[in-house]
Amino acid sequence: MLILNYSWAVWLAWLLAAFFVISGVLNLIGFKPMQEQLLGWGFPSWFRFVNGICDLLIGVLIAWYPTRVFGLILGVLLCVVIWIVLLRHRDYGHMLPSVVLFALLLVTAWGLRLL
Repeated sequence: MLILNYSWAVWLAWLLAAFFVISGVLNLIGFKPMQEQLLGWGFPSWFRFVNGICDLLIGVLIAWYPTRVFGLILGVLLCVVIWIVLLRHRDYGHMLPSVVLFALLLVTAWGLRLL
């Protein structure tokens, strides 16, 4: 199915890229609830910059066609790291969004015939 001459998977890739870029910018801005959450998980106060830069990088890699596969792989790896942190801290309430993100990354890769 094509929407404006692009497949649904390309649109989903662009939406994921936008999500990661917005997430990266929000992490770099460092709103208080986000900072407190990272501190509660044991990360230093500067870790929001690392997190924000990683999110921005993933978003840019997914948006640009030649590097899309690397961005999707890094997104999947980020989800695995998130799961490790959440399981370690028994914070199961935040698990669902990362599972949905993981599934969307895999569906996008499948739709783009990368899997």
